[in-house]
Amino acid sequence: MHIVFFRYLPLTQKIIEDFYMKELVSFGYEVDYWDISSLFFPEQNGVERYIPRDEEKINIKYIKSRRELKSLFKKNNDALFISMMSFGPKLIWVFHNLKRFGCRTAVFSYYPLPLHVGLGSKKQRLLDLRRIVNGLYTRFSVFLSVRLRYIKLYDYVFMGGRNGWRGIGVVKQDYLKNTKFYEVNNWDYDKFLAARLTVNKEHFIVFLDEYYPFHPDVLLNGKSTVAPERYFDDLNKVFSAIEDYYGMPVVIAAHPKALKYKDDNYFCGREVFFNSTLELVSKASFVLAHDSLSIGYAVMCKKQLIFINSNEIRRGLPHNYETIMFFSNYFHSPLLFAEDIKTEKLNKSPEISSEVSSVYEGMIEGYMSTLKEPKQNIVLLKSYLQEIFNNMLEQ
Repeated sequence: MHIVFFRYLPLTQKIIEDFYMKELVSFGYEVDYWDISSLFFPEQNGVERYIPRDEEKINIKYIKSRRELKSLFKKNNDALFISMMSFGPKLIWVFHNLKRFGCRTAVFSYYPLPLHVGLGSKKQRLLDLRRIVNGLYTRFSVFLSVRLRYIKLYDYVFMGGRNGWRGIGVVKQDYLKNTKFYEVNNWDYDKFLAARLTVNKEHFIVFLDEYYPFHPDVLLNGKSTVAPERYFDDLNKVFSAIEDYYGMPVVIAAHPKALKYKDDNYFCGREVFFNSTLELVSKASFVLAHDSLSIGYAVMCKKQLIFINSNEIRRGLPHNYETIMFFSNYFHSPLLFAEDIKTEKLNKSPEISSEVSSVYEGMIEGYMSTLKEPKQNIVLLKSYLQEIFNNMLEQ
């Protein structure tokens, strides 16, 4: 029984953990990771790749051409192909070939935060002609590909939360009439269930780092980002003001790809922790954030959020700037600007209000899990995959 994960980004250790690859190997599945990033991003810009250890038994293939990918689809059409990408026009040719060679497909569909809702003013959105044209092209090209049966979308969807299906990408529900849905938790909520942590409030504040200046996904896309020196100066200024106001230190929950932090401390000597975000959030008194998906941990642990924004973020990452603004409003949470830090408006109490608590509860059901009886994903997947492969063998 063969499972192929495929993605247009290099493999990371976090991906191995989030998608239970080692556990699937232990169940007896042959597990591949097909890195198709060079087909979408010819200039790799020195992005580092994680190489699985021999004992992890994860086979990695670097696909160099469309012809090679088509050939591999044909040779491995008895495998279950699990996409790790949001579906859109640039994947149409991939899914056409998956259909052409009779491959079965699946996807983990998580929509972990209410992203893209109400970003920017109506006037800004109307004036953004490029966004309108791209949006129309995206929706029409996917619609046409589905209606003309040029592609077949997923056979199976592992969906986290009531709105999890939205994480599939540019699709409508009626495109998925022949899709089998399986309920799971989103990856962060699953970690929360597995950790069985005692949630309390210790004497520190945690910042959910996003590695804005050096994030490899941005480098792969060749997009601009924030200026490192200006960004970190702004951030450390905000941290100092918050530390003075609350009388407790800020610690950094490093982004898993933040390799530069292992050589240099960009946070004026503040403690930086790797692979400990959930544990840090569960113990912190408050949580500082931009627009990280790890905000979900604060929701699960019922922690007060404080958002941080700046002119530098608006200049270099305008979409992130708008998302931060929206999240502050959505979560009824304070917003601090690096250029105008008004800590006197912050709540001294670490307890969240009933209004915020209600938002958090709605988020858990809408974006994290709808399972009536909490179960970890690996238990669910063992059963689901057995059913899927039995069906594949019968057909």
